[in-house]
Amino acid sequence: MKRTRHASFVASVFACGFLGTTAFAQTETTNTPDPDLPGRQIYEQFCAACHDNPADTRAASFEAISALSGETLYGAISEGGVMAPMGAALSLEEKISLIEYLTSGQSAVPGGGNWTTPIMCEADNLTVNLDGPEAFTTFGVDEDSTRHVSSQQSRLTTADMSELDVAWVLAFPESQNFSAAPVSVGQTIFINGDGVLAAFDAEDACVKWTYEASASRSPITYGEIDGRAALLYGVGRREVHAVDALTGEAIWAVEAQPRRGDGGSIRPGVILHDNKVIVPISASGVGGGGNFCCTGHGAVVVLNASDGSWVWEYHTMDEATENGQVNSRGEPQRGPSGAPIWSQPTVDAERNQVIVTTGEGTSFPATNTSDAIIALDLDTGTENWVFQAMEMDLWNMHCRGDDSTAGPNCPWHWDDENIGRDFDFGGSAILATTEIDGEARDILLAGQKS
Repeated sequence: MKRTRHASFVASVFACGFLGTTAFAQTETTNTPDPDLPGRQIYEQFCAACHDNPADTRAASFEAISALSGETLYGAISEGGVMAPMGAALSLEEKISLIEYLTSGQSAVPGGGNWTTPIMCEADNLTVNLDGPEAFTTFGVDEDSTRHVSSQQSRLTTADMSELDVAWVLAFPESQNFSAAPVSVGQTIFINGDGVLAAFDAEDACVKWTYEASASRSPITYGEIDGRAALLYGVGRREVHAVDALTGEAIWAVEAQPRRGDGGSIRPGVILHDNKVIVPISASGVGGGGNFCCTGHGAVVVLNASDGSWVWEYHTMDEATENGQVNSRGEPQRGPSGAPIWSQPTVDAERNQVIVTTGEGTSFPATNTSDAIIALDLDTGTENWVFQAMEMDLWNMHCRGDDSTAGPNCPWHWDDENIGRDFDFGGSAILATTEIDGEARDILLAGQKS
């Protein structure tokens, strides 16, 4: 019989698609919404351009969203939700009508519940074990964003890979709100799913503690705060919480927003470095809806790791003002906007700087900080340098199809030479060292959507 091996480290989990030990009842639904409900017109006006378009691979299909619960849909289109920019154009009554339409065809079989409840450890087995390698400590694995785990960290070799077997399977019933980036320290895996942060013991296959907060898809970051092992992550798109890794107790929770402007979503993970918590902000106005399109832009907020207090902030551009443009309906426009920071920052400790990557601009005038890699001084937030990969990339959600079908707030209406490719830097820049012309050089590697 071929010998198999159960990896004690989280690598076995990732290799199997992040599954789990207990089988849970799942909700079964049939999804044929009632076409006569008034919410259908709202869906067709505000949602269908993306969700009915097979070519738009970023948007979930109509079949997928009509299978979601009403609570999940409402959270998605409300403040802090993944579709909040689009939901902002709807009144409360319109949101309710839309949700009633999307869920009208569901026939549910009850099941599921809080995913941690069936797998809590016994009362005499609640001590968290943090002994062993710190493998995945943040979304990019480390603060250099290398996405690389060594054999020593994983306790696996190439020869082991063919002998791995599934050790356990973990399910998340009735949940659409889950982070794909756990933290692995020793035999403990910290997981953020369905509004619950949990310490899962990979050896005993049970949960040691839970910390409940509002909805979050944020990756988790692990480090030390004043001698305490700590976990940091974004909650509800605008807050950052610091949690004791041994006990699950809150260390602090703050609204980590810039002092200037309206702030924005904390979509990627945060970074903990040298008693600083580096928070990326992804506001952009990409929804492109309503009058005065668009406002909002990317930013970085740095907090004191001890108490969450504000240290400094950086903005990818000035606040939007009326820019002299009107849209195709004659409504005044604002700008500049955009250059959101979609990905987790990278720390260049040797040069005492933090590196962020940005997305496209969303309204005129264009700036040099969109589709860019930007280096900031870690002590002050001063801009050290900017590398812009593509100029004049102005795009928002009104830019669908071609010039004849785009919505009124698409920048194409004002500048025929601007293509508006939407070519963000969607991932973190990797800090690496290589040899160039016989000399060891530190370089940044960043993949643009081009």
